[in-house]
Amino acid sequence: MTLTEKHNNSGKIKDPAFLSMQDAVAAALKSKHPTNPIGATLEFSDGTRLSSSNLYIDALGPIDQKFGGAGPTIHAEMATILNAIKEGKITLGAKIYITDPPCPSCMKILVEAGISEIFVDNKGFEKDWYKKRGQDFREMSLSLAGQAGIPIHRLKRNKDKMTAETGLLNKNLLNECPQKLPYSAVEFKQIIEGHTAYIPDLIKKAKAHFGEDKRIAAMVGQPINSTFSGAPMFIAYVQSNAVSMHMDGNALTYKSEKYTFEMLAMDRLIASSARHGLMPISPLILSNYETGSELIDLAGLARITRDGKMLEISFLERTEHNPDLYGVMYSLSEASLVQETNVPQEIIVNQKELDMYEVFSSEIT
Repeated sequence: MTLTEKHNNSGKIKDPAFLSMQDAVAAALKSKHPTNPIGATLEFSDGTRLSSSNLYIDALGPIDQKFGGAGPTIHAEMATILNAIKEGKITLGAKIYITDPPCPSCMKILVEAGISEIFVDNKGFEKDWYKKRGQDFREMSLSLAGQAGIPIHRLKRNKDKMTAETGLLNKNLLNECPQKLPYSAVEFKQIIEGHTAYIPDLIKKAKAHFGEDKRIAAMVGQPINSTFSGAPMFIAYVQSNAVSMHMDGNALTYKSEKYTFEMLAMDRLIASSARHGLMPISPLILSNYETGSELIDLAGLARITRDGKMLEISFLERTEHNPDLYGVMYSLSEASLVQETNVPQEIIVNQKELDMYEVFSSEIT
């Protein structure tokens, strides 16, 4: 991970897009992934940049190990979003530069994180993933970005500057959706001076709002350089289609062998934390886990943001339907990354609860 400014060592100002993509390429070169190193760089409005490679979690076994279809690697886009949380950088409005075309799973993360513009290195379209999954990128990744009003550019590095190789990749989709539309509903409850927050009550109210049958992910987060004030926030997300409030019916008809338009509640929680500058200060609370990718992302959250401290996780319910995933939880615990704990009854933050829940849907920007 790097956090850099616009200027190079000589003091000469280069094309910011060139520098950002060079940072992404440099990050990819540091990746420990043996066959597919990828890098990504977030460029913030203040000119700072933050880069990460894809992160291989070696504690989970060999690189080709599968856990419910997911390998033991955090994608570069997710790793960069997690580093933004660690550094207290708000991703809302940031641009991202990636060495490879983002898969639909990563695109959902970027949409929820509030990324404003995406740049992909031209050489990434020559690699194996695009050759194998190019249709998924064209039908899903481009559609997700277009529906959210996020332009995607294919760029070519040329000495000290970038040139547009093919211009906007999702121009037609953007024309169909020229304005950024509301992001899917999330529930926040701000806690202010004087009382204790009772987590079971907050969960109960959140489930009543979203629906008892919805899978939920929740936490209490401390704002760091946040879009909110300094008081801790209770935040809850549910699992549903990505950008569900503005995905038209035609966009959802494409069927992939590997990807879906549905986004995990926990990934929504992570992306929204980065978008608003929230650092978890309570255990992550999940309905349950059903996919390997959910647990891999938990490993990334623990490895990147916790500085050696184990990430505490609480489950509202447990089902014994997938022994392989319980094996992942055991491996994460043995690697001192994740520790399962009881659902917290309360969190004392020297703050008083608001009388009413604040529920944001289209109001969130």
